[in-house]
Amino acid sequence: MAAPRPPDVSLDGSTPITQTLNAGQTNVTFAKIKLANGSATAINNMNSIQIGSDSTNASDYLTNIKIYDGSTQLGST
Repeated sequence: MAAPRPPDVSLDGSTPITQTLNAGQTNVTFAKIKLANGSATAINNMNSIQIGSDSTNASDYLTNIKIYDGSTQLGST
């Protein structure tokens, strides 16, 4: 039996192309990411998503990130 493939990850076409954000701004959609299962096995236990930036102070700006499946928030912030 072949090992299952990892999920396919891509940027959704409805992701905002460019926008200016102000300090303290909340509830801003900055990326829409698609996860598609690469095998017949369901994705049932994704434990984390890593978000990176090349900015040395990104952690000062990217806080309380929420993950949604459609309109349902997954986990908590």
